[in-house]
Amino acid sequence: ALLALLHQREVRVEVVKTDRFDRWVGRVLVENRDAGLAQLRAGLAWHFTRYDADLSPAVRRRYARAERQARLRAIGLWRDSAPQPPWEHRARARAAAGASGLAPAGAAALGNPVR
Repeated sequence: ALLALLHQREVRVEVVKTDRFDRWVGRVLVENRDAGLAQLRAGLAWHFTRYDADLSPAVRRRYARAERQARLRAIGLWRDSAPQPPWEHRARARAAAGASGLAPAGAAALGNPVR
């Protein structure tokens, strides 16, 4: 769904800040449409509140409302009665990899983001 939204379109990133890993934190806009908000409305993303303080109050409200509406409509990932947040999935994968002594799948591919 994200690829369909972004494919062969001009994308603009409104950078809010750079995090401690030198990654951009911001909003992705495609044709002046907030891609994150579109994903939230479709039930295809979580409203990740860790960076809420970096957003304007209006954007925070839109994101929270979009996720709440998707949950109420039980669309996208909210069809599942207990969807697992991606940060919990990653933590479990890291814990399992640590217990087995193996690196998590895809760990070698991680690196600096493309800018």
